[in-house]
Amino acid sequence: MSVTFWIPEAGKIEKSEPCDCDSDPHCYFCKGTGVYKYSDSAAPSLNLANVNARNILSLLGFAPEDRECGGTTEVAPLRQQIMRLRNVTRTRQPALRVASESGGEGTGQCQCIEQGYTDEQVLDRLARLDTVLTYAQENEMEVVWA
Repeated sequence: MSVTFWIPEAGKIEKSEPCDCDSDPHCYFCKGTGVYKYSDSAAPSLNLANVNARNILSLLGFAPEDRECGGTTEVAPLRQQIMRLRNVTRTRQPALRVASESGGEGTGQCQCIEQGYTDEQVLDRLARLDTVLTYAQENEMEVVWA
């Protein structure tokens, strides 16, 4: 499962890419033209695993019930909070997770691997979210997540 941050009002743009099918007339994507055409948002978006989205939203001060889906037009305060988080290491500590492994062969439990969440990953996600928020602020649009 994942949470996507996006700007619904931004509209769509048409894009195209070469298709890997060698212009197969039965290709679902290009219908034999060799070019795959699709629509995409005109605005940036960010997709995070649920646990990572909850971590970022928690750092931004959102209550647990608002961490799965929500929206806001109040973008400036979020951007200010992101700036603080990006500049003060200790403010990011609650989002960090240490990689771990449990269970597996001989334990009678299935193997579970937690990849962790490093400070570099938190910084990257904050920067990418700020890109979405910047677009929304510049264009006076709402950012939503679900």
